[in-house]
Amino acid sequence: MPARLFALLTLLSACAAEPALEEAPPEVNLDEGDVASGATADTGTPQCSARITAIDPAADAQNMPRDVIVTVRFDSALHPTDPWWIGVPDNPGTARLSDDRTFATWTPDAPLAAGSEHHIVASVCGVELRQSFSTLPERVTPEEIIGLAWDLDVGDVRWVAPAGAETLTTLLGLGSVQVEIGTDAEGAPALSVALEPAYADERHPRAPLALLGPLDLSANPCFDVGPIQARFAWGSGTLRVDDLRVHAMIADDELSQVGFSGRIDAREVRGALGGLDLCVLSANIDPCVPCPDGVAACLDFIGAHEGSAP
Repeated sequence: MPARLFALLTLLSACAAEPALEEAPPEVNLDEGDVASGATADTGTPQCSARITAIDPAADAQNMPRDVIVTVRFDSALHPTDPWWIGVPDNPGTARLSDDRTFATWTPDAPLAAGSEHHIVASVCGVELRQSFSTLPERVTPEEIIGLAWDLDVGDVRWVAPAGAETLTTLLGLGSVQVEIGTDAEGAPALSVALEPAYADERHPRAPLALLGPLDLSANPCFDVGPIQARFAWGSGTLRVDDLRVHAMIADDELSQVGFSGRIDAREVRGALGGLDLCVLSANIDPCVPCPDGVAACLDFIGAHEGSAP
């Protein structure tokens, strides 16, 4: 996989240590008590000059976890008497100020309403900011999703890599990707995928589904699969994809926010390209990288698709 950040594919996460948190100062009555869960009394202290530099979740962020922690960062450490507050109206929660007083957090006491818009209200030194975000839809059950299937048009893929991916998929004759939720040997929901030619003929017959593996539903209704090595039927042979990862969300039977990445061996698709070398075609744009055998004949791909109804 390339070292560059794949913002469209949230399969991996990294945890950074934050300064320890201290309890918020005593609350004061600002009419909206749930909003002012971290407020201090406005003493009118003249040295209060801190400003908010960032709020997370970002404005209009979509599909945030229902237990999301709101974080507000300041441009300088707050003085003990500096007034501040942070909250989400109509949702009780706990506000805390970090030990170094450079950021504050708000944690809901109970999961926020699913699939809804929520509003953040934050203030420091009398300057208030507001922005909104939306939460994930309701969780799905295996019974709801097993048997669902979708066809994703390759022409609708937003490619991050390689450059010129649209041309390469056209040369390969790739038309769509069939996605289906079935079961694995243990009966758990599993993802199956088939690569479909843009047109079906003797050289490019319709392909059977390849079972990729069980769904990781730890972020339900989002799921992850991989990294795995997959083999897809293509023409008279197979197409091997290494380090394949898939991420998507299922809500109301619709598949959405599909992200995928992997690596293909250009030597395996030479026949499908009429003898053309994929690495030669992409040499001046996205050079091939070493395969497991050390030969620079592999090409990384990263893409995203808005999804489809069943």
